[in-house]
Amino acid sequence: MRLNQWKMPEIRNGAMLSAVGFTFKDEQGEAILRAEYVWLDGNAYGLRSSPA
Repeated sequence: MRLNQWKMPEIRNGAMLSAVGFTFKDEQGEAILRAEYVWLDGNAYGLRSSPA
């Protein structure tokens, strides 16, 4: 799982999850969120920079 590169644990049912990200204005098809930051159970993970 790619999230392991950022030392982010597996997302389990019932976990508190928030994300901040963006989509492209002229994107074709279904919108896809490109996450910048994810908060999982109170811990923040910055996903757009190099993994820690």
